[in-house]
Amino acid sequence: MKTILKTLCTVVLMVGLIHCSVEDAINSATDSTSSSSTTTETVSSTTGTLTAADGSAIAGASVALTQAGTTLQVKALAKTTSQNLTNKKGQYLPLFQTTDGDGETCDDISESLSGTVLATDCTSSDGTYNLSGEIPCGETLTLSAKKGSFFLSLSVTLSCGAEEDSVALEDIAFDDDCGQAADSLDSESCNFDIARMAVVTGTYDEIENVLAKLGFGEVDEYGFLDMLQPFDFTLIDGNDSLGEDYEDFDDFISDIENLNDYDIIFINCGNSNEDRLSDPDVVARLQQYVEEGGKLYVTDWSYDFLENPFPSFLNFLEGGEDPDTAEIHNDAQDGTGGITVDADVNNDVMASWLDGVTVNEGTIEEDCYGLDDDAINAHVGARNDDGTVTIGDFLGAWAVIEGIHDGFAESTNLWISGDISHSGGDLSGVPLTATKDVEEGRILYSSYHTAHSCTTPGFWPQERILQYLVFEL
Repeated sequence: MKTILKTLCTVVLMVGLIHCSVEDAINSATDSTSSSSTTTETVSSTTGTLTAADGSAIAGASVALTQAGTTLQVKALAKTTSQNLTNKKGQYLPLFQTTDGDGETCDDISESLSGTVLATDCTSSDGTYNLSGEIPCGETLTLSAKKGSFFLSLSVTLSCGAEEDSVALEDIAFDDDCGQAADSLDSESCNFDIARMAVVTGTYDEIENVLAKLGFGEVDEYGFLDMLQPFDFTLIDGNDSLGEDYEDFDDFISDIENLNDYDIIFINCGNSNEDRLSDPDVVARLQQYVEEGGKLYVTDWSYDFLENPFPSFLNFLEGGEDPDTAEIHNDAQDGTGGITVDADVNNDVMASWLDGVTVNEGTIEEDCYGLDDDAINAHVGARNDDGTVTIGDFLGAWAVIEGIHDGFAESTNLWISGDISHSGGDLSGVPLTATKDVEEGRILYSSYHTAHSCTTPGFWPQERILQYLVFEL
């Protein structure tokens, strides 16, 4: 009996929730009058920063500190769950949102991790987190972080006797070794589960270049993806530009299993296979892919790949008001080319994050080609003094969103909006970038490009917007 109770008290101390003594536990069972005390050293918090591979902050990520389960199961203290972060196809699910003590929201991962959850937090716009509680020091714990379809975990050992009873960790990054290895981090235990991404090439946009700048590949001196170096996504030929070594989009979209191999599918503007959308089976596959957990990101002229399977998502120009009926192909392609829009950022966390990242000096229209090295990522802050963000390089006859269908505003997350012009005149406050959850998956559309015709090794403001949204999928 004494041995069992001693083990029970040890479990209590390891979890760090209650301080007790072995003899107190014995007294409760045997009415003994003797006592002694044993404690486990703890710290009150640990802090750090979560970044992308390129060093920019990851905002709104879920961070948790857990302790492994014990052999003696004490349900009141050690919680082990059977829930998962992913579906049966391995795709990361959008979870219920939680709000931390600072009013920041992120996915609630506390019910999806095994072991005892000691503390959780959402990262701020600068990527910082603060995990507070009675946290054991000198013991191996697990730090986990999730943002969209990206997840990492690694072993952490906090130092005891820290000043102010708080331990600061080195920066942790969404990459293969979780960032720099420090004394408190076990880089060999790093488990980074990168999103499985497919990028369908297009004639008028190149999302792959931005992904490479984020650290998922290498770029050349001009800012284009270096295809001779390894990169962490799959290219699908969507505009007959890659050659026979790459899968053709027409074949790719012919089998739902091809789609299900990926967490995120990006479809660049300028796809050569829009005629496939006349096949109801293709439309049904796109619906199934998203509804069962896939994320689909589409830009500009490729909007029909979202409009056909999900007509209630956005109300495109000239297409009618019925949210249940897909609009006629290409009818919305009416925007004025070459315009510059000082757009509104409708999300406070994104706005604060944009204020902290670096962008190229100048503008796409005036300072594109021959950008001097000292102007690349030379300016801190992607927003203007009035809080807007400058977006340029609009393709002639770009696809215009007239608004959000009546009754669907609450289910649509409108990130970017602005005043635009098209052949019929000017429109105010039109959606430019929006997302929507569809059952277990998520869709995203952007009317503008990722600066395809003005590629540099650095970021333009609109490329930073894409960077932020990659981690929302």
